[in-house]
Amino acid sequence: MKHLAAALAGAAITLAIVTLTIKPDTIYQTEVIERVQVEQVLTTIDLEELKDNIKDLDEQLYEECLFVIHQHTGDPIEGLRHYVDRHYDGNACRAADEAARGEW
Repeated sequence: MKHLAAALAGAAITLAIVTLTIKPDTIYQTEVIERVQVEQVLTTIDLEELKDNIKDLDEQLYEECLFVIHQHTGDPIEGLRHYVDRHYDGNACRAADEAARGEW
């Protein structure tokens, strides 16, 4: 009888501890709200500025292609510039392509 009473008392204490320490599951409800904001921006295009930018890019591309030819041939840049202007009508990139393929 003593063992049965001790077992029941232990079970009661264990049940009390478990009941007090276990928290119920918490349920969170999440709501996603998205906001889209559209703004209209009026811009003007300055054609003269675009032409200047394109001209600058063309000059930079010309110089880069001359440098590619220089890397492949070892010829001086000024001589390459003269040759490209006369024989390739200033198309340094076509000349650089030929130099890269070994057809220079």
